Amino acid sequence: MYRLKRFRLLTELWRLLDDDVLIFISFKWKPIYKTLWHWHNVRVKAEGFILIHEALMKAIGKALKTCGIEMGLLLACDASPTRAMPRDTEGRYDGYYMKLCYLVHKLVCRVRNLTLTWAVTPGKG
Repeated sequence: MYRLKRFRLLTELWRLLDDDVLIFISFKWKPIYKTLWHWHNVRVKAEGFILIHEALMKAIGKALKTCGIEMGLLLACDASPTRAMPRDTEGRYDGYYMKLCYLVHKLVCRVRNLTLTWAVTPGKG
């Protein structure tokens, strides 16, 4: 979640939480940092964010379909580099981008500019 917004640390996201976001993630008030960390890393995990994204995309698709708008007819694929931390053992050096990174592969609807699906892989050697 916070990695997609280019936050380096979860604490940066925690500082910016407002009432609308808190309601969306089912909190009544701003939790302490440890509670948010536990929710992010233990309760929801990466798989949970994928399920949330899929449910959100289905809801958006249904809402657009009721308005007569088709989504995903024109697609674009993008692989954006995201810098890995220096001691990260999973990230790889990518010769094209000349840095230790991960690649975020996104499939985007060109008409609506919505991310339809994504995958994260280590940089190519």
